[in-house]
Amino acid sequence: MSAHPPPSLPRQPDPTAIRYRTERSAQWDAIARRLDTWHGWGGAHHQRLTQIYQFLVAPGQSVLKPGRQLIYGAPVERPFMVSMFRLLGYDIRKAHFSTEKQIAAAAGQLFRCEKIIQMKSTPPLFGAVYEVGHFVKAI
Repeated sequence: MSAHPPPSLPRQPDPTAIRYRTERSAQWDAIARRLDTWHGWGGAHHQRLTQIYQFLVAPGQSVLKPGRQLIYGAPVERPFMVSMFRLLGYDIRKAHFSTEKQIAAAAGQLFRCEKIIQMKSTPPLFGAVYEVGHFVKAI
């Protein structure tokens, strides 16, 4: 009986693991290259939503909540957060093409504002991070 364990043999790299890592790396590199030139959903997103809602909502129907109410939710744009996302290499304005102020202004053109609630960050040091608006259509 020996007091020392037998010397361990050097592990040979697993060819399946190497192939998996290589393929995943190539996949994410390709996605990163596409994101470099991606300009967000823009108008295509709105066109697609229009197509979907035209299919789901029959002519003459309303998409408002009962009582002719409009409810929206949107992240609050803060210069600090925009800067932090930029430091991470991401332009948040590509994903959120309307600010909470623009949404509220557009809703206010056709609806009466009942209440806007802002959800605070945790800790509340950074102020509001999300906003929910409640508007009612005047009859």
